Amino acid sequence: MEQEKRKIALYKTRTFSEKMNDTFDFLRENWRQLGLWLTYLLLPVSLLMAVCLNTMVGNYMSLMSNMGSGHFERIDSATTMLVYLGTMVLSFLVTALGISTTYAAMRLYEERPTRLAGLTLRDAQPLVTRGVLRMLVLTIVSSVIAVVVFIVMMLLTMLFVGTGKTYGIMLTLPLYLLIPVCLVPLTLTAPVYLFEDDLNPLQAFAKAWRLGWATWGGVVAVLIVLGVLCYLVAAVLSIPFYSVFIARLVTLQEGGMVEQPSLMASVWQYVLSVLMGFVSSVLGCVVYVGLAYQYGHACDKVDGKGMDREIETFEEL
Repeated sequence: MEQEKRKIALYKTRTFSEKMNDTFDFLRENWRQLGLWLTYLLLPVSLLMAVCLNTMVGNYMSLMSNMGSGHFERIDSATTMLVYLGTMVLSFLVTALGISTTYAAMRLYEERPTRLAGLTLRDAQPLVTRGVLRMLVLTIVSSVIAVVVFIVMMLLTMLFVGTGKTYGIMLTLPLYLLIPVCLVPLTLTAPVYLFEDDLNPLQAFAKAWRLGWATWGGVVAVLIVLGVLCYLVAAVLSIPFYSVFIARLVTLQEGGMVEQPSLMASVWQYVLSVLMGFVSSVLGCVVYVGLAYQYGHACDKVDGKGMDREIETFEEL
């Protein structure tokens, strides 16, 4: 009889190696279902994003052609703005769907005795939909906070630099150096907000800030290792698309005109851009899983949440 695999607890204090092992163990155990769910949700969005990307590439090639020939044609600004706006909306949708689907799978895995066995995307749809809506709220709140911080930073910069003193400029530099340091704890905001339904966005930011600072080194380690790994894989897989793009650039003929690509070349470039966008968005889910286990580690280490879960389970038995 095959031995049942160990269930990976979310709320548990872990070493760095245990975080990495549990991240890849979860993905290895649930790659079929999670992969199908992500494909069903992310592939259609990737198809639309590829249209926007190829439109921007076409505009860039036209610009290069105009610069080479010295003849500038008017570019439809409305279409350009629509393409950029569509890219922003689709980028948010890809991120929100990736995070929501991944964390919905992890919640169901954590809460159900049978893990993800027998589940379909329809079963996870309420959690995914709720997650996307919460990510939308979180994005709006984050944008407002970012604008406020930007205004405060500009006022402080004007105040310090306006003194005309060397110490004023020296006081300004640490403020900007602190920004990436302070952003590290806030990367836990998404798992905090999506795993804990009773928190509002500001409470989620406050808890992420508290847990993130208490485990700052672990957050950085997870982001660097998994982020670099996924980036390298995505970079390798994007080589075919950029090879086609560069090949089009070197076809600039005398006079600065760009040869119009054939139908087959256009279709091939579109397919490559779809694959590049889809694979990149799926690879991002590896980082999301790692951050979720970092969040669970911080909850248990700082708040003892893992022990509370064990007591509740024991009382139910």
